[in-house]
Amino acid sequence: HYTHKVSRILEVEIMPWQAAPPLIIIGGAFAVAGAGLTGIDYLTYGKKKEFSYDKWSHFMNYRDDKLQQEAAALQKAISKQTAEEKAQFDEFRKEFNKLKAEWAEEQAKSA
Repeated sequence: HYTHKVSRILEVEIMPWQAAPPLIIIGGAFAVAGAGLTGIDYLTYGKKKEFSYDKWSHFMNYRDDKLQQEAAALQKAISKQTAEEKAQFDEFRKEFNKLKAEWAEEQAKSA
């Protein structure tokens, strides 16, 4: 049994260094197991595992998914509408430039 004399009165028992590697290996095994389980959950579900996942959480996730789908559909409709408006504006610009050119020609003839 190993002791270390701190003073004349107090002797403290110390752990022998030979016990450190097994404890480090055991601690490392626990750490690797925890990280491995987290990694498996992430690979399986695409996200970290949720704790205390109940019906309420399930319905809230369902609601969020539906809202995201509706938002994506709305964004698509807006972009389509924007493209149509851009096409109308381009057509209007062509017409305006055509009328502007005709007006300039008339002004040049009358001058």
